Amino acid sequence: MEKPPALSADQIAIVDRAALPLHWAVQLRFRERVLELLSLQPVLGDGITHRIVRQVQSEFFDPPDTPEYHAPRGLRKFERRAG
Repeated sequence: MEKPPALSADQIAIVDRAALPLHWAVQLRFRERVLELLSLQPVLGDGITHRIVRQVQSEFFDPPDTPEYHAPRGLRKFERRAG
């Protein structure tokens, strides 16, 4: 990996906010991957930071594995029943 890029405080905040929803065990790897891709960019800015973060978020996306999450309407566990 090349030398880590010099990020502004706003860019660091973008990366940190994007890492929050992730499981704590993968947050460091997420940040490292973002920095790796940012280090390959010739010019850094808030826009490219957002684009890289969006790309890396899709790599780290891990949807919940619960049947209720995708259950059809009427079969959801916590749905209010009429009556």
